[in-house]
Amino acid sequence: MTRKSKGWVSWVLAGLVVGVALGYRPFAKSLEQDAEARRLLTDVKRAEFSKENLIQQVGVLESVHGKEELARRNGWRKPDESAIH
Repeated sequence: MTRKSKGWVSWVLAGLVVGVALGYRPFAKSLEQDAEARRLLTDVKRAEFSKENLIQQVGVLESVHGKEELARRNGWRKPDESAIH
């Protein structure tokens, strides 16, 4: 190799090293942010599922049949009924 080509190759290699060194931190930060975003999306989906279940439970408990079932589950009975064991 000639002297000029050695100098050019060294500048290219130095540029690559600097580029990789300066680009690593933003790349690592991007990976962390992607993982955090996936975790947050999972949390949101879990919360939405929980909300849907709670809305369904409230609907059942606010209905006449739901109140009756809850009362009987807690051992309540109407005044004219006798307990069956």
